[in-house]
Order: sequence, then C-alpha cells, then structure tokens
Amino acid sequence: MDPKDVKKKRVQPTVENWRKRFIVQGECGLDFSKLPTKRRPWKPSSASTKIKSRKAETASSTDRPPSSYHRSENSTASSEIHQNIQPLSGDVFLEIGGESSEDCRLYLFSIFQGRGCVFLDKNIEVCALMDWNSTDKTLSNVKPIIVQKMPQLGYACSCDSDRHYFMNKVRSCTSEDVEELYAGCIHVEAAKELCRKFKNLYSVEENSEEITVSEDHRYSEENSCTQEKTLCQKLNWGIENTYAIRTDNHCHPFAIIGFSYGKLKCLSCQRRCEHLQDLEKLLENPDFYDNSDLFELFTAMAKTPEASNIYSLKTLSTAAIPFNLTAIQKENLCKNITDVLIEEDGILKIIPTDNSSCQNCGVSSNEENLVALKEMSWIVTRYGFREAQCYHKCCSLCGNLLPYDGLDDCLLNMGRFLVHYEVLRDYMFQFFHSRSTLSAFYKTMSCHHEDAGNQNFTTSFMYSHFQWSWYCFMRLLDIDYSGAFVCKAPSCGKQPKILLFDGTSLAFQRASLPVVFGSDVDNDEPVFKIKSRYNDRMLIPDKTTRSYLRSFAKSEYGISREELVVLRQKVIDVSPCLLPLLPDAEIHEMEDERFTCNPEFKEFLILLSCDSPLCATFHFSNLHLIAEILKLSPDSELPSSLLNQLQQNIPIFFEIFTKIGYIPKSFFPILDIIQKCVEATFTGDVQSSQVSDQESLPLACYPSMPAVCKRGRYEADCRKPVGSCKKTGARHPSLLPGIFTVFCPHGVCYGFEVMVTAESPNVPFTFLKTRFEQPPEIVIYDNACNLFQYALNRDPAYFKETRFLIDSLHWPNHKKCAAGYEARSYPKLRGINTQIVEQSNAKIRKLKSSLSYMKPENFIDTLKLFLWYSNEQMNKKFD
Repeated sequence: MDPKDVKKKRVQPTVENWRKRFIVQGECGLDFSKLPTKRRPWKPSSASTKIKSRKAETASSTDRPPSSYHRSENSTASSEIHQNIQPLSGDVFLEIGGESSEDCRLYLFSIFQGRGCVFLDKNIEVCALMDWNSTDKTLSNVKPIIVQKMPQLGYACSCDSDRHYFMNKVRSCTSEDVEELYAGCIHVEAAKELCRKFKNLYSVEENSEEITVSEDHRYSEENSCTQEKTLCQKLNWGIENTYAIRTDNHCHPFAIIGFSYGKLKCLSCQRRCEHLQDLEKLLENPDFYDNSDLFELFTAMAKTPEASNIYSLKTLSTAAIPFNLTAIQKENLCKNITDVLIEEDGILKIIPTDNSSCQNCGVSSNEENLVALKEMSWIVTRYGFREAQCYHKCCSLCGNLLPYDGLDDCLLNMGRFLVHYEVLRDYMFQFFHSRSTLSAFYKTMSCHHEDAGNQNFTTSFMYSHFQWSWYCFMRLLDIDYSGAFVCKAPSCGKQPKILLFDGTSLAFQRASLPVVFGSDVDNDEPVFKIKSRYNDRMLIPDKTTRSYLRSFAKSEYGISREELVVLRQKVIDVSPCLLPLLPDAEIHEMEDERFTCNPEFKEFLILLSCDSPLCATFHFSNLHLIAEILKLSPDSELPSSLLNQLQQNIPIFFEIFTKIGYIPKSFFPILDIIQKCVEATFTGDVQSSQVSDQESLPLACYPSMPAVCKRGRYEADCRKPVGSCKKTGARHPSLLPGIFTVFCPHGVCYGFEVMVTAESPNVPFTFLKTRFEQPPEIVIYDNACNLFQYALNRDPAYFKETRFLIDSLHWPNHKKCAAGYEARSYPKLRGINTQIVEQSNAKIRKLKSSLSYMKPENFIDTLKLFLWYSNEQMNKKFD
C-alpha cells in the first residue's frame, strides 16, 4: 500500500490548541470573521504553543463576534434587542467555560467556530444549539437542541424529554431538586455559560419581564392592534435554511424548522408535530405580509414543484373590480402614480381613504386609527418601480385591521407589493387577443424596467409575484359568468334546441389533480334496467347476414349464383321481409351470371346492413310519417306534402320514392317492422334519478347550466360496449386527455369540463342527463353514433325526442354508420355551420402554452375568463 494513502491518525484537540489557533494577536484580539471554515489536522501542543497562547490571552481586543452567532442578521427584533452593546473582548471569551468540563469547553469553542448558537428571545434565556458529537468532537446539524430557562426550575433541554416534561408539569420544586432528580447534560452546561456571559455583556437583568420575539411582528410599537400566536424568524447560523418558530404549545413552545426540496421538517421533534401544523396554518394565512422572514419562506416554498400547488399568495384587496372601469378609475389609470398618491421624501404614502366599517364589530373607522407597516412595500407600474409606505386602518374597538384596498387608485394590494391595474389589464388583453403567456409578458415587462433603470426589478418583483397578482386580479373581476355563457340569439337562450359537442387536447398535468377521481356513477343508487337490447333495434339482427348483404349492395360487379343462394337463405332465416328486394336466382338460366343490386334499392339495403339501430335513421318523432305511408294503397304515388316532410326528416325514403315514383308493395312489410321496432326501442319510462345538490364533477364549468339531477346507475355500465365505430386519439404522457366543450350553432360556448379519462360517450351522456330536464332536439357530435348507442343502452325514453348527428368534417370517417347520422343530409341543417365547435376549439388549443402547466383552479378560472370574453364578442351580434 502506498504510504500516501494511509490516513494519519488524528490527534484530539485540547483547549490550548483551540486558543492557539483562534486567538489572534494584535489589534484584533478576537476576530471571528477571519476564522477558517475548513478544519485542519491537529498537532500535539508544545510548551511554546502554550506560551504563545498565554500571550494571546492578555492581548486587548476592540472587536466583537459577529451577530450571527447569537441572533439572525435579518431580524428586526434582534437588532432592536442588541443595540448599544459593548464589544466582546478576548478576556471574556477565555473565561467562558472556565469551570466547565473539557468536553463542554471544546463544545463552546466549536459553537463559536461553526456558528452553532442562536438566541430565540430578548432575555437571552432560550437558545438553540447545534448538537455535540462526543465521539468525533464535532458539531452535528441533524437535530438542533433547544435549551430554555424556566423560572425557579433552571434549564430544560430538549434532549431529555422526561426532564423537560417534569419541569413543565411540576412547579413546586426548585432547581436544586431538578438537578438531583435528573442528570445534567452538556447542552445545559454550555447554555448556562453562554447565557451568563451574554447577559452580563448586554446588561440584561435576570428577573426582567419576559419579552419574546412576538414583539418583532407587531404593526406598531405604540399601537399594537394584533398579536400572532405563531411566530417565525429566519436563523443565520451553522444550519442553512432553518427557521425558529414559537407557538402556543406550553410544553415545547420553541422549535427549529428546516426547509429543503419544497418540504418543511421539524428538526427539533423529528416528526410530524404541532410546530409544523402551526407553521403551515400561518403560511396559509395572508396576514404575514409584514413579516419579511415568513414571506421569504413562503416565496421559496411556492417556487418548488413539490409545494407550488399548495401555497399561493392571497390579495388584501377584497372589492370587486369592474371589467369596464369607472370614470374615476379611468382617470387615475392614465395618471402618473405620483399624481395619485402622496409623496414625502421620495417615498409614496399609501393611505386608505374609504369609510368602510369594521367587519367584526361594525364600527366606522377613521383616519386617526392608521397603522403603518414596518416593512416597506413596492408599487409596480408599467415602467415604474417605487418604494411606498403602506398604512392600514385599525378598529379602535376590537383591534381588527382594515387593509388598504386600492380600488379607486387602480392598485391591487398584495401586501409586500402593490401592482397597478395598467400592468394586469395589459396582460389581460394580450392574453385575449394574442394568447400571450404569463412568462413571456413578465420577461417583456422586465426588459422595460431594465431600460428604465430598475436593475433590481426581477429580484424584488419575481415571476411568482406576478403570477399571484394576476390570479388574484382575475378572481376579483366583477363578471356575470352565468349570463355570458348563454347565447342571446332568439333560437337559443338558456335551453338551446341544437348543441354541438367536441373534445380538444387542452388540459393540465395529471399530477396536479387535487384528488383521485373515480367514476361518475353513484354506487348507492339503484340499478336501472331496460327491456330492449342491441339486436332488438336492428332489422337484421344477425351480424353475418348484415355483412353479406352489405357486400352485395356495394359490389359493382355483383355476386355469383352460389353466393346469392347463400345470401337469400340467410335473409329468409332472419329477415324474410327483405327477400323481395333481392334478385331471384331461379329465373336466370346462365350459371356464370353475376347478380347485382337493384339501383333503386341500393342505398336502402346499405342502410339496413349497417350496425346502427333503425331509430338512428327512422327517428321516433317521425314515426307518424311512416304511419301515413302505410295508410296509402300499394303502387300509389305519394302526395307532395308527404314527400316534403320525408325530404326534411327521412331523406332516404324521399330519394327512393322519387326515383321509383310510387310505393312498391314489397315495402309495406318492411315499413311495418321498422315502425314496431322503433316503438319497442323507446318503451318504458324515463329513469328518474336523485336531485343533485352540487356539480357532478369538480372539474366541470357550466355557469348557465347547473346540475339538476344525478347521472344514475345503469345495468349497461358493467357491460362492454357493442359497436364497430371507434374513436381513438393520441395521449400525452403527463397531461390529462383534454377538455369537453359545448357550443351552440352561433359559436357561443355554454361551458366545458376537464376529462380525467380518455374521451368517451359517458362525458356527453352525463352532461345531457344531469343538466337538462328535457334534452335538446339535436345533438351534433363527431362520435354521435356511439353516443346514441350509449344512451339507448341506459335511458332510451329520456332521449326519444333527441336526434344525434355527425358533423360534415368527421362524417367521411364513419364508413359503417347509417346515413341518418349525417347532419348534411337534412335540408333544415344545411344552413348551420356544423364545424363551429371545431373552429372554436382550434382557438382554444392555442392556449396550451399558457394553461397546460397551471394548477387546476387556475386552469379552470383562466379558461373560463377567455371563453367569457369570446362569448361577449359573439353576443354583440345580437345586441
């Protein structure tokens, strides 16, 4: 083995070695700021080393240790506590631990070297210490120790839970009794020395009235209106990203909270404790805007992916903001901010001017109760970034704070910063017209501020601050969504007769779902059963026979004699009424002859051979037309009025009878079976469900169509769907499938919902069943064939007056569906743009870059605002 690879045995340090290394001779008797951060191997002490260390002990010192060893540098309270304090001399430092054990003295020196101590109160009676590893003689940052002095009982250490619990419960004994009952620890021994020396240094009396860091978070030194129970302060010591928290827990009021990877952890308790719960409640409360340490923690947590969906800053402004600004707001919006607010010594004064009353006691506030916040605020305008002093009104009776709202001054109060409406409205209109993203707008705004000389703009007003401001502004907009999601055309209204459905691939991340959503089916409801089945709705129930007949009808070259014999036999077995429409093989003598379909009956046979039910073409509402035909005599002509009705409602019969010119006798048995089959499909009552008291889905947004009942539970929900027509689509690995949108023929959106699973007929079925007492007359949907089958298998009586059609864009893809599904075949629908929903969704898909990675609530609210603005533009045509 190479001798260089052999580690040298480390010699344990002694107090004299510490003195030699860290006490510097000269003018600075004890300059801890120059201490090395990396420890070096220790060497055995010598006589010369001891002599030098003794000389260093007598050296004078005019410097003091950095304040970070005993307090937080960023704490306003600590700066108030330790003002006018004399520097710590080297002699005083060397006296620390003079009567203590060897380990304790090394522990004390390590604390000064590694910034291992911080005091948590003004009386210097509660301190947090880094733990001591007696084996390696080093500080440990795994579990900080809290040592607290209790009146007449001495010091309690968090490392001894039994002793700490006893001292909290028993108040009749003395400190001597506690020392006899419980063994001491090195933390208490070190804390005693530290507290004693620092109290002497800062002239803190032993029996002074207890004042904790809670006074650091008051709004005013003289007029304290509120006082928080849970207090948080950032610590600047040997353990990074830690905060001291003080709660109303009587046994363990103080704790050290660590923050890493978006998660909070109590380093003192090492478990899920009350300290974490109290801090999380404090972070959810918007009243921490005057606490810089807590605001810094909140911002840091909100930026992490793990906690970004949990924490978001709330606004202090509560008044509804009109979308169309008032005259006063328009005037202030065009003014410079210095012309709207009072400016003194270069600092803007934000003073509430409204005469609002206290929400708790109802007492009217006045200007004499103004309270200035300790922390300065920032006002963000389009090109300006100004410092401001914000004032809140304080109720003189109950002490409740009335924050500055800023409605008339066009300012959104977010606590630590105020954003001008011109910034938020600029983004709003860019989002409406150019689909601008929040990040792109913020980068553009940052460049403008840099050009204006605001070099610290991005550090003081971060992207997350702008995000929070926009979401709060958006939710404060005074908008009537229920009235805007209704078409103002006379033919539509709140219950339109024609609706168009479609799904589009715009959604948020699957991991952002607040809960795991299951099925819409309520398992507590009874199971509804229907009498009709799939084969009962077909004129040709056998699938093989339908396939043979379809090949025969569509073949251009015909079929052979043997194939015709097989086809006729199959038709005789399942649907003998169709036999007259087929050629007779016996009347032909040539064996190699090919048999083709009669051109007059070709489209009719193709229709009957489809996998679609008869009611898809021969709708229930049009059965009276078939009844009128059956009343006519065979081989007679149809009256023109009847032909006109057939053209509008049953186009396939109109084409057949106009080509033939009369009603063939062979058609009467077929029409009779069609009539009975359609009537049997819709027999039974409507399956009534329970009245709904809430939205059917948490991710649904139909402002003008509240849920009127529940979906219901059906026997078909447990069966596999039957049908040859399938709708498929690509799936994003991390995003949800998309949204389902509802439009009227005029392009006005009636709402949307986020699809948690892949698009299926269940989504439109649930919408129609839960939000309509009576469904619309016509539903146009690219998957209408499967939707109609889905509805017939569950509640056919409810949909017997509704016709399901396929738009012209998607119809060419439905090769095996009945011609009755084609919306373009009905003359009364040819004036309707059946692709309006596709065109509208094309605009919505452009929002992917803006909305795809938002929180669910932000996604829904932003999309709702965009669709509201689009509806407003559409409805202007009908004003």
